[in-house]
Order: sequence, then structure tokens, then C-alpha cells
Amino acid sequence: MLSMDNVRLDYRSSSRGLVKAVDGVNLSVEAGEVVGLVGESGCGKSSLARVAAGLTAPTTGAVTFNGVPVTALKWRRRPAAQTRLQMVFQDPYGSLNPRRTIESQLSDGIPANVTSRPARIAELLERVGMPADAGTRFPHQFSGGQRQRLAIARALAADPTMIIADEPVTALDASAQAQVVSLLVALVKELNVGMLFISHDLALVHEIADRTAVMYLGRIVESAPTRYLMGQPAHPYSQALIGAIPQISTAQQLPTVLLGEVPDAANAPAGCHFRPRCIHATDLCLTAPALRPVNGAMVACHHAEQIRGLSDPAPALSTVKFHAHKEDSK
Repeated sequence: MLSMDNVRLDYRSSSRGLVKAVDGVNLSVEAGEVVGLVGESGCGKSSLARVAAGLTAPTTGAVTFNGVPVTALKWRRRPAAQTRLQMVFQDPYGSLNPRRTIESQLSDGIPANVTSRPARIAELLERVGMPADAGTRFPHQFSGGQRQRLAIARALAADPTMIIADEPVTALDASAQAQVVSLLVALVKELNVGMLFISHDLALVHEIADRTAVMYLGRIVESAPTRYLMGQPAHPYSQALIGAIPQISTAQQLPTVLLGEVPDAANAPAGCHFRPRCIHATDLCLTAPALRPVNGAMVACHHAEQIRGLSDPAPALSTVKFHAHKEDSK
């Protein structure tokens, strides 16, 4: 449904020069599927999300939605072919207009062929677990979790078949996070909507995503079914991310710390970008590895087979079950 083919996004900075924010990414999302995209801050996740949503034009490569090329926004309204591709942003207060009522903002996204807009607005508010009178109020009159629900309702107004969620729960407290994630997962299953879920919280992605792609310095370094990737990661960066997750265990063992910082995308290391931080690096890693199949996963590492053979399966993550938001409210 959503396909990114060799997408690259460069931009120039007056202080840093040419920055390769996204460097040749291939990624797809099918209907009814949740694909997680994880990685450290600054690895290019949000830049890729904006390209996928048509908010930014890629430098090279192509993005298609239902087989139709996604073009960057130039006017106020999206092209008709793209209206069913919607995005939920990290900051709900920043993405909602503070000077307009909720019902007026929901009305903007409702297709012109809908006969009763008030009925549709009431349906949207009910679907995201908000009271009917929420439509007459302004964004500042709601909590952070409620605003994010309303942002989801605005995305649903266009009757989307694909949602890009760019760290939609990062700014929320734990209770609101659970409710918003429950809502998103329920919508995917009920409406058969595809979702690209971007997060730095691997435990959360482990719980909700069907597939997970790991991104490092603009590149996808590993992609696999989520439980397979979390159980036995094949790329040393994936192993480091999973090893850094705190575990609830009787064993007094601290999370593994990944040494070093993400290099500047304007001065990326030659070959494998992860090479300066990798304990398995050799001279072969001076050549950039391509994504290739390794025992059910797609991995960009020259030594993936040896690393997987030497490493033990990753311990099972401690999980928190998310339930439908209506059950939570009870």
C-alpha cells in the first residue's frame, strides 16, 4: 500500500554542509499491518516520515501510495489520491490550530460527498473515546492525551487507509500513552488500516508492530518480523538497542550501554556507518553493506551470519498489554 524505493533526502546546512538525512531507504507497509521504525534520535526517522507523507520531497527515489506517486505538498489541499494517506504528529498541541474549534478542524478533513458533517464529527469523536461536546471546545481545553486522540480523529476524518504515526506518544505520560496506543492498534484492526509507527521505545514497538525496521544514520540496517528481530537480532546495532532495554528480572544485571554517539550525518563514516561503534568491525566494513536476506531477516552487515552464530538469543522483553481504549476507560 505504501512503498518507499531507494528514498534519499539531502539538505544543506550553513554550518554543517550537505546532510544526508535519509540515505537510500527501501520500506513498505501493507493494509492492516503495523510496521515499526526504530532508532536513536537523529537517525532520520522523522525525515523519512515527512517524505513518506508527502510533506517533503525526496532528493532521489520514489514514494508510492496505492501505486500512485506521492508528490510533495505545494498547495493548501492534498491531491485527491493522497487524502487517504494521513499523519499523526508527535506534538498534538502543535499540530492542532489553537484558534479554531475541534469540530471546525475535523470538518476540514471530511470528504465533500459526506451528506451530514455533524453526524460524521460525532462519529469521529465517539470512535476516539471523546465526548460529543468536545467539538465545540478549543485544543487548550484538553489534556495532552485527549489532544492526541483528537489529532487521531482529524486523521480519521479523511477515511484513511494508511497512517504514519511519528512518535505519537512521546510527549504523553504513561497512562495516556497506553490509551493512545490502544486506540491506534484497535483502529488498524477494525478498519484494516496500514500504519508506519515511528518510535524510539523498542518495548512498545515489540508489543504492537508486525514488522520492525531498525534505522541508523539514515539507513535501514535490519528489517524482520518483530518477535523474530527482538528474539534474535542479526545486526550488532539491533543487538545493542535491545540490550539497552531495562528488564524486570531477579538477576542483578544492568542494561548494556551502547558506547559512543551517533555520528554527524554531514560527516558520516565511510562504508558501514555503524563501524566506529561496532566491536565486530573489520576492514571489510569499509565497504558499505547492502540489505540482504539472513535467516528470515533483511540485514545490512557483512558479518551477520557469524554474529548470529556467536550470540545467544536476546532475552524476552517484559511487556505491558495494551487493551482497547473503551475497556481502559472502564
